[in-house]
Amino acid sequence: MESSTSIQGLTEELAALRDLFHRRLLNDKAQQQVVDELSKRLDNADRRAATAMLTPVLRQLALVLDRIDAEAPLASVRDELAEILTRCGVLPLGPTAGLPFDPRFHHAVGRLEVTDPAGDGVVAAELRPGYLLDGTVLRPAEVTVGQLLSATNCAPETAGVREDHTTS
Repeated sequence: MESSTSIQGLTEELAALRDLFHRRLLNDKAQQQVVDELSKRLDNADRRAATAMLTPVLRQLALVLDRIDAEAPLASVRDELAEILTRCGVLPLGPTAGLPFDPRFHHAVGRLEVTDPAGDGVVAAELRPGYLLDGTVLRPAEVTVGQLLSATNCAPETAGVREDHTTS
């Protein structure tokens, strides 16, 4: 009798474990469905928030395009665009000529050979301004950087300006 009782006990335990596993799998499936639904809702909320943020800017840009089509003076169009960027939190980096080249804020698109060691590695000219968005570089300033002439390149025919304009 003992063996049939132990077999019956094992059968009951096995059935209980099977039931537990089945309930846990169903629970995991239900939890995964909830996570998937919440992820979809979050993605939709992100899209709506981005649209809500971009809509006023896009409307303003459409108005600027209307002004361009109406042959408005370009200086006023530039001022309007700068105002739109400022309202969105985009600020210019400011003048960079004369500052040491910093790859965090500058993108070198050319070089200017210099004879003065003080000009080596210094921004010689700013070709396009850089912009910050909430303190983060939105676009680095495109600059030419001073590069000290080496002793072998100091021949009079090679002295002067040599710029490599390779914009990205």
